[in-house]
Amino acid sequence: MFLKYGLVLPQGMLYDLPRNPVEAYDFIINMVMKAEELGFNSIWFFDHLQPYPIITRDNVFESLMLLSSIAVLTKRIKIGLLVACSLFRYPTLLAKMSSIIDYISNGRLIFGVGVCWYEREFRRFGINFPKYAERVKMLEEALEITIKSWIQDEVYFRGKYFNIEGFINFPKPKQKPYPPILIGGSSKGLLKIVAKYGDLWNYVGPINKLDERYKQIKAYCNKLGRPCNIKKTYYTWIISGPSRFVVSRRIGKFLFKILSKAISYPTSSIGVLGDFIRKTWRRVGFSLSPETLLVGTYKEVRKKMEIIKSKGVHEVMLHIPLLYEEPNVLEEYVEKILVI
Repeated sequence: MFLKYGLVLPQGMLYDLPRNPVEAYDFIINMVMKAEELGFNSIWFFDHLQPYPIITRDNVFESLMLLSSIAVLTKRIKIGLLVACSLFRYPTLLAKMSSIIDYISNGRLIFGVGVCWYEREFRRFGINFPKYAERVKMLEEALEITIKSWIQDEVYFRGKYFNIEGFINFPKPKQKPYPPILIGGSSKGLLKIVAKYGDLWNYVGPINKLDERYKQIKAYCNKLGRPCNIKKTYYTWIISGPSRFVVSRRIGKFLFKILSKAISYPTSSIGVLGDFIRKTWRRVGFSLSPETLLVGTYKEVRKKMEIIKSKGVHEVMLHIPLLYEEPNVLEEYVEKILVI
């Protein structure tokens, strides 16, 4: 099986853009064009509005506006969000925006969507942040409304969270019957939604847990009477180099960037930074084991990529945290690790 590669591009969430907004946008566009030139299958942005883990005054570009921009600048590469936060926009608005982006990109949108997780971001924007179980139910209603709007002339819907009276959505998406739906997450509630609506499933976590989660999706598909032809995709960070010394230097450079933000914003960041280190790094770890991130020498990362491929993964979405500091690593990784 041929493994496809997507590239998650900087938009400012991880302090990965220049401070000048014009330079920041130019950098994003340059990376978009380079990714298409190098042969990546897809380009992705996060759907976030504030930096993480420390909220600073760094530039963060809104994701759907970026997608509409690159839709007219690119010709071949697929585009999408990893993933759209279902609570940032009313379902009718997200459906409308996505239809237009698919249309102007000539049918290259992958509709990625999820339940959102960054609570402090919601508070800063004055958006209500319900409990997780409620967010999952809201996503299910939102997806039903979205799909109806893509295939029906007029939408009427009455649910627990959303009520729609005669929503008309034209132009329809270019792709028929509608763009492929990618759903991110691995909780029981989300996997049920993947089984019901998903064309692709995006998994984040130890690769040795992927089979177990996909079996759950298959079981839910069987209950629904739906063939389980949902494609597996995998999101991961990649930090590699010709030697462990180079890898360690690159890891250190990223950690220093995060620490410098904590020093710049000390009153609001000490507890946040500790939580980030404890929860994030302990969970995924910068180890050289195949169960975590694509971190290691070229040879070690290629071995990890083979393990991912053996799990039947259709596409790997690669996040390069040092892309702004070292933009040449994109060509380096394509030449030394990836087969595009």
